[in-house]
Amino acid sequence: MLYDIDRTRAIVDRLVLVGNNLRGVLILANAVLFAALLGILSTLMVGGAFGLIVALIGAVAGGMIGAVISSALSAVLEWMAQVLISIQPRE
Repeated sequence: MLYDIDRTRAIVDRLVLVGNNLRGVLILANAVLFAALLGILSTLMVGGAFGLIVALIGAVAGGMIGAVISSALSAVLEWMAQVLISIQPRE
């Protein structure tokens, strides 16, 4: 395979775009999943309106966990882009 700077630029741009687009999705998905999980568990165990309060706490915790995961994913994608840029053949 021959090194092509234009193709490398396109790949790096797509990696950055993927990282930016996945951030919101990961935060929202984790918030919804944690809210549902903790809401269902607390409703089954205790019952009543307590389940709603625990679900809200779960949504906040899930959002924070999603933010951490998306930051880690962004760092990994940035690292991948840097590796692609640094692997230039010697001329």
